[in-house]
Amino acid sequence: MISGVTKIVEQYGKVIVVEDDLICRHNFLNFMNDALNHYEKRKEVWSICGHTRNLKRLNQYPRDIYTTYRAGSWGWGTWKDRWDGIDWEVKDFPQLQNNKKLQRQFNRAGGDEYQMLVNQQSGVIDSWAIRWCYAEFKADGITIYPRQSFVSNIGFDGSGTNCSSTANEKAESLSPLSYQLTDDLSMDRALVREFCNAEYPPVQVRAVRKLKRVMHLSED
Repeated sequence: MISGVTKIVEQYGKVIVVEDDLICRHNFLNFMNDALNHYEKRKEVWSICGHTRNLKRLNQYPRDIYTTYRAGSWGWGTWKDRWDGIDWEVKDFPQLQNNKKLQRQFNRAGGDEYQMLVNQQSGVIDSWAIRWCYAEFKADGITIYPRQSFVSNIGFDGSGTNCSSTANEKAESLSPLSYQLTDDLSMDRALVREFCNAEYPPVQVRAVRKLKRVMHLSED
């Protein structure tokens, strides 16, 4: 992934990445290209994501895009200058390990991020995405998401890398979505909290889910 994206941004100055377990709406590329062109000079924007989770607050959300502190890897795009700024070796990781405050700040986009980076650096996982998220955090960057998803992920059947769930996302309609981009990139704090809880649910929710999985396995 790293070498492939690097090759494309060197040639074109920007990139759109779609993995083979994604189903995209017919105007997914229109949205991505329009957003990459519109926000290219907004240096706080580190990436555009075409996927969004089903968040309750989005049902009444007044804009077609929203922002969070966490990058997404399901149908996304970025620019060369952002990509070039990433230290893939994470040479400052020892400083992060010794700074609890910085760890908490890194977890502002989800309580799993620091531990994922620990797992990456210790060789437990191999994830370009968590290193990308860390680089975005250090730059105080943001990611833009659509209010309605242009992408569905069907890679949860055991074939997708780092996807262990057996429940695929329900594929959305492939029909185009209307959208309007805005220059107002202010964050909705309540929406960001809901987004973070969807990415890394509270401990009570995780415990219930684990119990349900165990009960399901015992019934089989």
